[in-house]
Amino acid sequence: MAEGKTSLWNEAGRAGLILGGVSIAFIAIGFLLDKIHLPGLPAGILSVVLWAGKLWLTLHILVVCMRRFTDGAGKLRSLAFGFGVAASLCAGLVYGAGYFAYIAYINPESVSAAFESVMQAYSSQLTSDQMEAVANTQANFPAIAFFIQLIWCTLLGAIFSAIISGRICSSDDPFDDDED
Repeated sequence: MAEGKTSLWNEAGRAGLILGGVSIAFIAIGFLLDKIHLPGLPAGILSVVLWAGKLWLTLHILVVCMRRFTDGAGKLRSLAFGFGVAASLCAGLVYGAGYFAYIAYINPESVSAAFESVMQAYSSQLTSDQMEAVANTQANFPAIAFFIQLIWCTLLGAIFSAIISGRICSSDDPFDDDED
């Protein structure tokens, strides 16, 4: 049993590294496209297209990895779901670390600009203590963002893993002879 768990975490770690790497690559593509300023192409449309492409690609990779992992294991739904959640957790760690590096070191101006716009929009409605709390949050925002991304990737991955495992696996009944 311990050997099976080790294999699950090894494979999930590899899948998570690939999934997180793809997400980080899309951050880099978005950053580079922001620097290029493509004329005639609204930034919002480009963001939506990139987001949809990243979602499609990561889901496709997750399906492929879940199928590959469960092929030799009798296609149990619970095993596929557990693998998907573990891979999503690993991907969340990789992506969270990449996003932390992006907003802390590569593009800290984006966080400053976002907090500045929040301060301008709500300055008339916030007290000085609340303004100070927002300023303190800005200093810790990269660390907060890491945990937000970790939780987000894990929860979204668990939802998608539940859906995918139901589609790629036939049953958890070991006596079921139904083959896909």
